[in-house]
Amino acid sequence: MILAGLKQSVLPASINDLLNDYEQFTLDNDTKLIYRALELSSRVLAEDKNQLPAQLIGRLGHFDNITSIQLLQKAKLWKKKSWLRPLRPSLTPPGDVFKNPKRTYE
Repeated sequence: MILAGLKQSVLPASINDLLNDYEQFTLDNDTKLIYRALELSSRVLAEDKNQLPAQLIGRLGHFDNITSIQLLQKAKLWKKKSWLRPLRPSLTPPGDVFKNPKRTYE
């Protein structure tokens, strides 16, 4: 759903429409992370939906599941408008990042 949108450089009409689409389905754990990332980003995306790639990279870069990795690879290819691409995840991640971190710190 969102992967296809990023591939075609097309965004949903609104973040609320996209969140409503996700709510129509039973979500696996990986997809729930994406849904939660979109929820956390909803205020920013309501103002400017072109912030979607940066929001996804900033929030999902902490995770190493295949769904997030594939989505972030597509987000990094975003070419619809000029944008500042985060080099590392720097926004509040969805869920409890400390249960599923890409790296652990002691």
